[in-house]
Amino acid sequence: MPAKNRIDELSRELEALKEVSKAKEGLFLASVKEGETLFRQLFSALEKQRESEKKLRAVNQQLRASEQQLRAANQQLAAKEQALRVSQEKLKTKMSDLERFNKLMVGRELKMVELKKRIKELEENQI
Repeated sequence: MPAKNRIDELSRELEALKEVSKAKEGLFLASVKEGETLFRQLFSALEKQRESEKKLRAVNQQLRASEQQLRAANQQLAAKEQALRVSQEKLKTKMSDLERFNKLMVGRELKMVELKKRIKELEENQI
């Protein structure tokens, strides 16, 4: 009988080991599933990060293009400001010439009025 007891005992131990093995296999499968879930989450996060980086590169490229356009516009503005200063100087010179001409004409007209008055006086004195 001791051999039969030993066989029964070994059979029980084998069954217990099978149960432990099943439990460990269940834990292992759960860990694998968790790992797969974690992997999917990490992969998804990585894809989102890549998309964000792609969008950021596109925005940076647009920003560089905008900066280049702004520099070109600033250069055009500076050129137009310079042209405006030149035009203003020419206008000031013309205004100055016109003011001198106006003073001469007004002075001439006043002199003409004075001369006409003098002629009238002389004509009246001769009569």
